[in-house]
Amino acid sequence: MRAPAPDKDPTPGPTSDDACPCDEPCLEQVRTALEATPGLVEAEVDVDGGQVRLRYDATQTEDGAVAAAARTLAGPVAERLRTCTMRIDAPRGRACESCARSFERTLRRHPGVHDVSASFRGGVLKVTFDEGRTSEQNLREQVVALGVRPVADRRAEAAVRGWRAWLREPRLEILLTAVTFVATAGGFVAEKAGQPVLAWVLYAVAYLAGGYYGVQAGYASLRHGTIDIDLLMVLAALG
Repeated sequence: MRAPAPDKDPTPGPTSDDACPCDEPCLEQVRTALEATPGLVEAEVDVDGGQVRLRYDATQTEDGAVAAAARTLAGPVAERLRTCTMRIDAPRGRACESCARSFERTLRRHPGVHDVSASFRGGVLKVTFDEGRTSEQNLREQVVALGVRPVADRRAEAAVRGWRAWLREPRLEILLTAVTFVATAGGFVAEKAGQPVLAWVLYAVAYLAGGYYGVQAGYASLRHGTIDIDLLMVLAALG
């Protein structure tokens, strides 16, 4: 809330639809606040933008009275705002938090979204949104479209495909590490034994298994407009 310099002869501000783009109960709250708070010159409630703007004469009122009026006028805004917290199966990688910041900026541009807090490392997404402009289901669809999947969806998929439920963290990481080690060792032995084709096959398997998470993190970085060290390492290995 910003207070301008005191007005010597304040002129009452608008109290109708052009000052408060909301419904009749909202307009009545504006009129009541203007009448009950001496020195309050103008009040504007932007429900869609989630803002309350007040102009008042500091010589005729106190900050406490203005704050009380602001809390009263914030009612229509607060009633429409809701916070949704969901667990997410986010991309992995050394720069995952920079991807999270980019993801936040993109999701904030979605209509009705007021605030976004995401942690890819912690796997938590918190969204404050206007129920009058969007819904939780719509937000989930938007999150999936941006390449981040809510955990509930993954659990539903795992229930249908049982072997995928078993092959998850940390088992998958252990398995890929073991495959990378065995394939690398096998490729080295095959190369020394004069079996170049077998050696190349085993080295390719080791490369694919070892680079699985790096490729995922690199792809996520590209989608979110950031450069991940994992992406650079994968490109270097390809070279």
